[in-house]
Amino acid sequence: VHVDFSETVLSLEEQYLVEAFLDRNHGGYDISISLNIHESTDFRRRLYPYISYVNIIPDHSDDLMGMYHEVEDDRWNGFDKLRLVVRPNDFSYRLELDEFIKQLLDHLEISEVGLSDLQSLLDLDKATISWHEER
Repeated sequence: VHVDFSETVLSLEEQYLVEAFLDRNHGGYDISISLNIHESTDFRRRLYPYISYVNIIPDHSDDLMGMYHEVEDDRWNGFDKLRLVVRPNDFSYRLELDEFIKQLLDHLEISEVGLSDLQSLLDLDKATISWHEER
């Protein structure tokens, strides 16, 4: 089951409702959650006992480069459930996206990232192919 809260930052009341829901329904379900990059770190960490992983969705992919301390702190505390999500539509060409992902993996010392959506990736591939055909 995947729950997407990436379009908004949750109020305290909404955070408690999410926690209560997960606490009551945590029985054999493989649950993942997408959260906005501005969501509270404390809230995200309170969800870890209930979820398989949490996707962090940025406003812009460049925002992810500043996540080093959070990723490192999570790792230090034994949490390995954080997945950063890159938005393909933030890039003009596929090679830009690939280079950014490589830099992100190296800079944050992580082994994987997610992509926000497949259609944006396909559109980026089309733009890259048409750019090469124009040359």
